Amino acid sequence: MGQDSRSTYQDVIEGSLQKPVGASREQQELDRSSVEARPPVEARPLTLRLVTEADAPFLFALYSSTRAAEMALVDWPAEQQQSFLQMQFAAQQEHYSANFPLAEHNIILLDRQ
Repeated sequence: MGQDSRSTYQDVIEGSLQKPVGASREQQELDRSSVEARPPVEARPLTLRLVTEADAPFLFALYSSTRAAEMALVDWPAEQQQSFLQMQFAAQQEHYSANFPLAEHNIILLDRQ
C-alpha cells in the first residue's frame, strides 16, 4: 500500500470531522449517489494485512476521529487537543501490547486499499 492510499484514508477521516451536521438535501443526494454508484461491499473483496510502522499516521487519525465528539466539548487549543489525543493513543497501544502480547494487529482493506 503506497503513501497515496494512506493519505486518502486520512483525508476521509479528517474530512468526516469537518462535515456539517445538517447537510443540505442536495448534499445528502450527492453523498447517496456516490455511494450507490459503487458495487455493494459483499461483491468487493475484503482482506487483512498486518499493521506496520508506516500505518501510524492513519491509525492515529482513525483513533482521533473516534474522540471528535469529546474534543468538541472541551475549550482547549488545537495543540492541546492534539497532545491529549497522542497521549491517549499511545496509552491505548501500550495497554494492548501489555495485555494482549500475542495479538495480531491488522488493517481491513476493501478492494486492496
